Amino acid sequence: MTGNIPPRGAQTLGEAPLSERGAAGEAAIPASFTVVSSGARLSIAVTRAPKAAQFAPEAVWFEAVPEGFDTLPLPDNAQTYRPEFHEIEYEWAFGDAGARFTAPQNVPDAYRDANSAIGQITAHVFRTGGRKRVTCTARRVVDPETLEIEEARAKIEIEIGDPDTLWTDANTVVVALDGDFTGAPPGARATTVAHSDAEPWWSTPRHWLTQVNRLIGAGERSIRVLFKHGEFYPTALFKPNRRAPHIAQFVLFGAWGDPRQFPPTFPRIGLEQAGWSNSQPFVFQGLAVSMDYNPYAQTGLREVLTIYHEAGYALFSDMLFQRGGTGALMQPRHLAASDAPAFYCFHNCAFERIATYGLFTEARPQDRIAYLGCRDIDEGAAPHGDSNRMTGNAQGPMRLSNNCDWVIAASDFFSRHGWSGQGTWPGTDIAATHEQPCLRLFSGGPPEPADNGRVSITRCAGEGGFLLSAASLPAQEPPPRGNLVVDQVIHVLSASGTGFVLCETGAVTIRNGLWIKPDVTGAFGVEAPFYFAIYDRAPELQGGLTRMRAEPIRLHNNTFVIDVPTELSLGPFGLIDQFDYFEEANNVFYLPKSPGNVRHEDLSPYERRKLWDLRWLGRLETADNGILRPGYAARDGAANLYRPLPSSAVVGHVGGLMSVVDLLGNRRDRTQSRGALEPRPGAD
Repeated sequence: MTGNIPPRGAQTLGEAPLSERGAAGEAAIPASFTVVSSGARLSIAVTRAPKAAQFAPEAVWFEAVPEGFDTLPLPDNAQTYRPEFHEIEYEWAFGDAGARFTAPQNVPDAYRDANSAIGQITAHVFRTGGRKRVTCTARRVVDPETLEIEEARAKIEIEIGDPDTLWTDANTVVVALDGDFTGAPPGARATTVAHSDAEPWWSTPRHWLTQVNRLIGAGERSIRVLFKHGEFYPTALFKPNRRAPHIAQFVLFGAWGDPRQFPPTFPRIGLEQAGWSNSQPFVFQGLAVSMDYNPYAQTGLREVLTIYHEAGYALFSDMLFQRGGTGALMQPRHLAASDAPAFYCFHNCAFERIATYGLFTEARPQDRIAYLGCRDIDEGAAPHGDSNRMTGNAQGPMRLSNNCDWVIAASDFFSRHGWSGQGTWPGTDIAATHEQPCLRLFSGGPPEPADNGRVSITRCAGEGGFLLSAASLPAQEPPPRGNLVVDQVIHVLSASGTGFVLCETGAVTIRNGLWIKPDVTGAFGVEAPFYFAIYDRAPELQGGLTRMRAEPIRLHNNTFVIDVPTELSLGPFGLIDQFDYFEEANNVFYLPKSPGNVRHEDLSPYERRKLWDLRWLGRLETADNGILRPGYAARDGAANLYRPLPSSAVVGHVGGLMSVVDLLGNRRDRTQSRGALEPRPGAD
């Protein structure tokens, strides 16, 4: 596997039409849309790496700042909800033509376009230097029947430094354990020495870290360290401690040599500090981190990457994290040690064969974290673990235990096993394997911040258990809160999956989603195809729910395909009635196996086009959690693109909340049927 993490034989949607785009990258509006006069304005705020690291590759954080839009008033008693985050749709073009993600496996081809993004907050990694023109267009539907919209556009130019002007032979260290430096940059500092755990770096004069420190002079320096393809390094890549000095103002760790060989591989990366701040910027590019965890034997548990941060900037691009207990563990060591923000970006990375979480984070309100074009997948056939041993596949791909700003875009998730399930498989006495959610949000972490965090999940695809569980910790008081937008997402449930979203908080908008419960042999029905719930709390903790009930939940322009017999005992969205402000509009249901259900609605006729082959194998675990036997396999072609036609029925009121675009970025037109996908023009 090379450093850019190619996909592994995934089948993606070949036809994924996007709207026509102008020369500057902005999307054209069909004639059926009418842009009305308004006072809407837009500006763009930018957060960049420190000056020394403003060279390609550079991760840049963007936020659209709208003014003058006709947003709805805040609901009574709402404290968290941010209308500009939920009610305005934002589309970005980064002026980086040809940029694509290669790490995600099972996503529509349109989602691989790294040059575009959606959402009020977003991020992009510029791989090449030069002047980049970034464009953002903000739109809000004023009248959903006539498709009148108000819009504003902003453009900025940023200069990304040319890395060829930064990296020279004088500030480059080249490492080769075999002593063969053929093809290395001429004149670069070379080292062949690798130390052992029993031999600290400062006692090894020729170790690469010593070579790096020799380059540090009285002035500010940038250092590049390149490791050779095809080599496994026996010690951690970077683990500073109290005796280690600041390495440089900016450090890049990368790869050199034959890219056809596996990337330079380390047992661990550790950005840890004791008594000092790692505020200088780091870039890790094209490397692999592999531990000794075996998901089948259920042995070996260690963190692959540990970041104990206080402030700073770090980019992890084209990285492979595998065979670990936790892929990346991010924790602020001293919460009050620094008020400076941290910005961390995972870009085009792969997390595979991880026991617990691929990414586990705690952060502070001022921090920003971006997760762009990655894949995080459980080992499908490994036994599930339990809450005590944390073995097998004990947790889902990602847990965000914080209230900072998060961008999760164009990524691919697969969660099969977990220990939080209960009950038995139908007709057996075998404990059911209820998958962990792909994403756990607002689950623990530092005390509640005053400004509340925002999470933007866009253009992602997931398989297995719930796509996400938001604030699902019943004992936490005050209850976690934050603003959550889920847009243009596809999720396929497993046989034991009982819902798509589990939520214990408000200020949530979910739109343009395709949610599929496939036809699975022997599967029992789902309790609610779209599941929102507030857990029972002890009486002394009920007070915190008053605020959460007032935060809006809005679901619109979604398509739900429930291809197994089901009774929607809680209604189509399974909403527990503690919530006061809930709105559903323009959603489409397909329940072909449940004609007697009072909520039975058919997408009839509909167009079905294959999206991908499911990774989930639908297997039933035996009582010893060891041998697996097929018996719950999804039928071939279960993961499909369901495009409703205009005759399809709408669940929820027609009109009301309306999205400008559909699941694949196509502009919507005047059609009776809405759902996640815009019906083809001229369809019956």
